Amino acid sequence: MIQLAALTRDRAVVMTTHSMEEVDALATRVGIIASKMLAVGTPASLKSRFATYEIHLPASQVSPVLDYFHSHSFPSAHASMDTLTRISVSGVKEDDLPQLLDVLEGAKRELGVDQVTIQEASTETAFLEIVKQHNIQEEERHEGRKDPWWKRLRASKG
Repeated sequence: MIQLAALTRDRAVVMTTHSMEEVDALATRVGIIASKMLAVGTPASLKSRFATYEIHLPASQVSPVLDYFHSHSFPSAHASMDTLTRISVSGVKEDDLPQLLDVLEGAKRELGVDQVTIQEASTETAFLEIVKQHNIQEEERHEGRKDPWWKRLRASKG
């Protein structure tokens, strides 16, 4: 079997995907595009810039834990956009990890949180953060809306 790395040596391969799992598996550089280039980097660099850690816990405990994080030096913590059971904490550098874990332990102790996991953020979470920061809405066709940019481009050349 030909390895992808050997096949792409000294070449650029451009692919489009909506699957962040494919990005993690295949990409060495990533560009997030929504009408314009929003971010460029490696999957790891995008995760470190836009979504560092994810905390998973029961939905009923997200709000009090989020308040706890805000009052304990993590103002960037926010509820996830795509699920009710996750808090994303961005901007946490490796040196800040012990403090993050201490705050999480404090929340568990003081708020009675018993079901919680923490993990490095996914590329999907980084993508959602990038889209959120640029206030990009999901593209849907509506009555009276202009044609997509690619149709307008094709019409102008034809």
